[in-house]
Amino acid sequence: MTRPLRLLGGAFNPPSLVSEPDDEPSSNMGSDSALILLALFCALVCILGLVVVARCVWLRHLTTAATPPPPPPPPTPPRTRG
Repeated sequence: MTRPLRLLGGAFNPPSLVSEPDDEPSSNMGSDSALILLALFCALVCILGLVVVARCVWLRHLTTAATPPPPPPPPTPPRTRG
């Protein structure tokens, strides 16, 4: 069992947890801008979804308030014994 571990141990180089600083700060500008645009797009989609739900609830409230309740059923006449 030690042989496979030795083979895997030699081939595996874990990435460092601390990244080295880049010489070109402009290379990160594109990814930062994309991330900001993606966050703004996500916020826009969420707001539009909330607007649609609020509109649906409001229209449903208006339609249920505008319709009068159904009239009560007529009273049943008493049964005669005969």
